[in-house]
Order: sequence, then C-alpha cells, then structure tokens
Amino acid sequence: MTANNLQQALTAAGSKTKISVNTAQAVNISTMLQLLSIAGASKLFSATFNGAQLTANNLQQAVSNAGANTTIIVASAQSAPIATILDIIGTAG
Repeated sequence: MTANNLQQALTAAGSKTKISVNTAQAVNISTMLQLLSIAGASKLFSATFNGAQLTANNLQQAVSNAGANTTIIVASAQSAPIATILDIIGTAG
C-alpha cells in the first residue's frame, strides 16, 4: 500500500473503523505525521514501531503528535534505548 493509499483509507474510515500500521518505523516520518494529523482525535489509528529498528526520533515525534484515539505500540521495546522509552512515557502521560 502506498503512502497516498494509506492516507486515503484513513480519511475514508468511519469512527468505528481502525486503521493499523504494523511496521511504522519503516514509514517516512512526514507520511506518519500526516497520518496522525488525519487521524486527529476522531479516527481510530494504531502504529506499531519495532524498538530494534528505530531511526532518529521518529517514535518520539509520533507520540508527540498522536491524537486521543491513536495507539502507539513499541514491539521489542527491550531493544530500544531506555532514554527513548522514558521520553515517550513522559510525553504520553
């Protein structure tokens, strides 16, 4: 699925439809931020990041921009730096 297709699907999703991305660490961060913007507080959206494959501060940016109905999951969290985990916990509240 292309980034554009994913954005179209999320835009079309109703309030009871959940869109999930299983390899969020592989998604371009600008695309991820756009998806989070589309999801806002009204769409059900989930992004799973692999803690062993994190790049830059993409996870932190995603958590900072997540809406009320967005779920951010860190698979293999034991592989992520503890500073990153503590940072996102602090951001999420």
